[in-house]
Amino acid sequence: LVGQLLVESGVVALVAWVLGLALGFGCLHLYDRAFLEPKAIEIRFFDPYPIALASLLPLVSAAASAIVLALRLSRMDPVSVIQRRNA
Repeated sequence: LVGQLLVESGVVALVAWVLGLALGFGCLHLYDRAFLEPKAIEIRFFDPYPIALASLLPLVSAAASAIVLALRLSRMDPVSVIQRRNA
C-alpha cells in the first residue's frame, strides 16, 4: 500500500511540476513580451539553478507524503479496519 501510494504521489507530483513549470515559463514569456522587451531588459529563461532546485520539490513532496502515510498505517490495526468496514 505504501509503495503504491509512493508511486501515485510521485506521478501526481511530477505532473503538477511539469504543469507548473509550463505555466511559469508561459507567464514569464508573456511578462517578458509585455513589459521587459520594449525596454530592452534581458532575462534568461533557462537558468539551470532554479530549474534544478525546482526539480527537487516533487521528490520531497512525494517522500514526505509517503512517510506520513507509512507512520499512520504502522499505527493502525488491520483487524479493526476490516471490522469497521463490515459494520
